[in-house]
Amino acid sequence: GHLTGAEKTQLEQSWREYESTYNDLIQQFMYRGVKDLCDKVKYDMRAFCNKSFDKSVPQLLAGICAAVSLELSESLAKKPCSDANHKARLLMRPHPVQVVAVFRLLRVDAKESWLDRAYNVFLNAFSSGHPCDDSHLVQIGTGEGKSIVLGLISIFLALWGFDVDCACYSKYLSERDWRSFEKVFTNFGIQDKVKYGTFSELARRHVNQSGDVRAGARALVESAPQPEYQQSRRAPKVLLIYEVDTFFSHDFYG
Repeated sequence: GHLTGAEKTQLEQSWREYESTYNDLIQQFMYRGVKDLCDKVKYDMRAFCNKSFDKSVPQLLAGICAAVSLELSESLAKKPCSDANHKARLLMRPHPVQVVAVFRLLRVDAKESWLDRAYNVFLNAFSSGHPCDDSHLVQIGTGEGKSIVLGLISIFLALWGFDVDCACYSKYLSERDWRSFEKVFTNFGIQDKVKYGTFSELARRHVNQSGDVRAGARALVESAPQPEYQQSRRAPKVLLIYEVDTFFSHDFYG
């Protein structure tokens, strides 16, 4: 639906916070390196999750975007340049539309954001297992950067503590997008918390998350000893779907 006046005002304020923080971080870490910036963002996010830090979601997202910009523009960032402001303008950076899409997915424009509700789920996830039944759909046109939006929100949610599944109908697109962000995921230390794959791979991974179901069935039929299954505490999960219209087509969803 259309934005209310209050929602529009909140998004504009969030953008100003984001842009100011992003520009400051680019200037601070242009020559210090991506790893130092990632370490700062991780520290800030831990404090934010513990409710002991007053940084806002737009400011935290600005840190993530600055790290992505420096990583994707690594060769440029290392080149000497007397004009740091000129160099900063040449960096690859997320488009404002992509950033606002993440704002909307996290509902930073709402009185109670998605993160507010998800926070309570996160605290009780290991004991209750109750899902956060609040889903969002965002439309991004062809060539407008769905891959960037998914990568940014995957990083944010993984740093928040969620295991993130990013599912797509195409193996080629999944592998391409994973390679684009793999180095950033590694710098943030979340490469094991974010999984890209097709819908089939996602289903297979979740069926076998405690052990190989096929091996167990074979052992049962052959009266062999059953394999030991892992009973580990798992982090709450978030599912991000790329090309959701394909997911709801007859061939996938039915």
